[in-house]
Amino acid sequence: MTNAYRLILATLSLYSLMAAGTTRAAEITHRTIVDDIEGIMVVGEIKSSDAQKFREFSIKYKRAVVILSSNGGSLLPAIEIGKIIKIARYITVVPDEAVCASSCALIWVAGETRLLSPNGRVGFHASYRDNNGRLEESGTANALIGSYLTLLNLPERAVVFATRASPDKILWLTSANKASAGIDFDDFDVDEIKAEERQNDGQTVAPVIATHPKPQPVPLPIVRLAPPKAVALPEYLPSKLSMTGEQWAKYVNNAYYDANSVRRSIDTRGGSARNVWVLVDWKNQEDKRQYSLVLWHLNCTNFTEYVEIWEDHYKDGKIGSEAVSSQPRPIRPGTAEKMLLDRVCS
Repeated sequence: MTNAYRLILATLSLYSLMAAGTTRAAEITHRTIVDDIEGIMVVGEIKSSDAQKFREFSIKYKRAVVILSSNGGSLLPAIEIGKIIKIARYITVVPDEAVCASSCALIWVAGETRLLSPNGRVGFHASYRDNNGRLEESGTANALIGSYLTLLNLPERAVVFATRASPDKILWLTSANKASAGIDFDDFDVDEIKAEERQNDGQTVAPVIATHPKPQPVPLPIVRLAPPKAVALPEYLPSKLSMTGEQWAKYVNNAYYDANSVRRSIDTRGGSARNVWVLVDWKNQEDKRQYSLVLWHLNCTNFTEYVEIWEDHYKDGKIGSEAVSSQPRPIRPGTAEKMLLDRVCS
C-alpha cells in the first residue's frame, strides 16, 4: 500500500466533519491534511457558482485531494470543476458511506488517481431537463458530456456507460464492471490500511503525493474532417463536439452548426422542434472572446427560438457561461436564427 493511499486515513476524518454539516446547497471547503497538502471537500447539490469557488481554491492550493459527497446538480459547473482537476492533477476520493452521483461522478472521474471506498458509491445517468416535474433526456447535453470525457482521454465505452441509464435511474460503477465501463479506479479498505499502519510498530509514515512538473493546459481536441458539404474550421476552433461525428457547416459569416448534432426535441408549446450545437467565432472581431459554444432550441413549426446553453471561451483561456432564458423568441426573416432554422428544419 503506497503512502498516497495512507492519505485516505486523514481525509476520512475530514469527511466525517463535513458530512455532519451536509446541506442541500453545495459547500466547497478545505482543510489542511498534512504539510502543504489540502483536502478540498465538495458536499451537496452542485450550483453554477461552485466552479468559480473551486477555481479559487485550485489557484491557492497546488497539491490537493478532492473529497466528494453529492447527489449531483448542474452539469456545466461540474464539467468546469472536472477540467480544473484534470489540469491540476488532483486525486479524487469518494469515502466510506458517501454517494457521488450524476454530475458529481463527472467531477470524480477527472482525478489523476480515482479512489473509491468499497462502501462508497459512484453512479452515472443520462443528462436531462426537468420539464414541469417530468424528466426528459437531453441528447445534446449528453454530447457535451461525451466531448468532456474525450478531453479526459477516456474511451468511447466510458461515454456510453456514463449516459446509458435513463434520467430516473443510476448506473453504479463497481470493481466488477469498471473494465467494461472503461473507467478505472483504485478501491481501498480502511481496515486494511489501519492494520498495515499498526504493523509499522509505531513508526510514523508521512503521507506523500508525487511531485509533478507544472501542468500544461490541456489542448482542445482538433479533428480535421471533410465530409460532403462540411467546412474546415480554423485550427484554433474545436471541431470535435458531437458524439456521432462532426459535420460543421457555415450558416452565417462567423457561425457554424454541427449537422450531426441536430436532434428532434420535445416542445411543450407544440410544434416540431430541433436542438443543435452552434459555434460562433469571435477571433477576428474586437471581442475578448475567441469563440462561443451554443446549444440552440428551434421550433420549426412556430418559428421561435431560445438558447439552452451558452458557453464563452475567452482569448486569455478563461471560460464563462452566459445567463439564458427558456422564453421563446420569434424568428424574424433575414436573421442568422432564420438561416439556422432553414438548415436544421429542412
